[in-house]
Amino acid sequence: MSATQITTLEPGSPEWAKRMSASKIAAVVGHSPYESRFSLWHKMSGNLDWDEGENADEKKRGHYLEPALRQWFRDQHPDLRVERTGTWERDLFGWQIASPDALVDDDDLLECKTSTKDWEWGEPGTDEVPVYYDDQAQWTLLVTGRRRCYFSVLTSFMEFREYVVDANPQKQAWLVDEADTFMRSLGRLTNAPSIDEHDATYRAIRKLHPDIEDAEVEIDLALAVHYAEAKAAKDDAETAYRGAAAQISLQLGSARVAKTATGQTVAYRRAGRGGSTPYLNPARGLTATFLTERHAS
Repeated sequence: MSATQITTLEPGSPEWAKRMSASKIAAVVGHSPYESRFSLWHKMSGNLDWDEGENADEKKRGHYLEPALRQWFRDQHPDLRVERTGTWERDLFGWQIASPDALVDDDDLLECKTSTKDWEWGEPGTDEVPVYYDDQAQWTLLVTGRRRCYFSVLTSFMEFREYVVDANPQKQAWLVDEADTFMRSLGRLTNAPSIDEHDATYRAIRKLHPDIEDAEVEIDLALAVHYAEAKAAKDDAETAYRGAAAQISLQLGSARVAKTATGQTVAYRRAGRGGSTPYLNPARGLTATFLTERHAS
C-alpha cells in the first residue's frame, strides 16, 4: 500500500478534525492518557471545540524540543538520511492520515518525544514504549507503508534515549477495524461511546453542559449509592495520604528527600509559593508495587 504527501494539516483544523490521524488513534482504543474515546467522539462529531486538553504544556515542550531530538538522532546515525516531512494520506483510504516527525531513509520513520513519565519507557534500544505511542507508531507506519519507527526521547532527567518499533500487521488491522467503526458512528448521539472514568470524559461532559438551570432530575438509586461510596473512598484515601505525608515530613525535618533503604526516592519537600511553608511531593511514578519489588530484589 502506498501513501501520498498532502498539504500539512494543522491539528484542530476542519480537514484534520474529520480524519483519523495517528495522534487520535490511541483515544479510539482507550489507551490515551490525554483523550478518551468519549471526548474524541464529541470533538470529531462537532459537539465540542478542539483544545489542548491536559497536555498543553507537554505539546508546547515537544514543539520546541523536536528539532533538537531530531538532530540528536541524526548524530547517533550519521549513515541514515533523516528528513523532515508533513502530512501523509493513505492511498485509497483518504480518512487515514499521519504526520511523522521525520522520514528515515526509504523505509523508516522517526518520532520525537519528551517524557515526564520515565517509568512508562523500558530499556533503551528496545520496543518498550508506552502503549499509546505504540498505537501512534503502528498507525503512522500503516498510513505511510513503512516498516520501522524510531523514537528519539528526552526523559525528565534530561537523558536522551532511543527506541525502535517494527510494523505489526495484526495490530494495524485491529486499529483499522476500531477506527472504521468509530468513524462510522460519528454525528449521531445514539452512537456516542459509553461513559468511562477517564478525566477527559468528565471534562467533556462538563463542557457539553456549561449552563445551570433551576431544575431537578431523578437518578437511579444504584448510581446515587455508587457516587456516595466513591466520595467516601476518596475522603478516606485523602485522610490516609495526609497522615502518611505528615509522618514522612516529621522524619525529614528540614531535609529535602525521603528514600528507602534500597535507595528509591519516595518523596521530597518543595518550597511553597510566595515564601509559604514547604510541602511534600511524591516521587514521579511512585507506586507501592514498585517499592516492594525493588526491595525484594
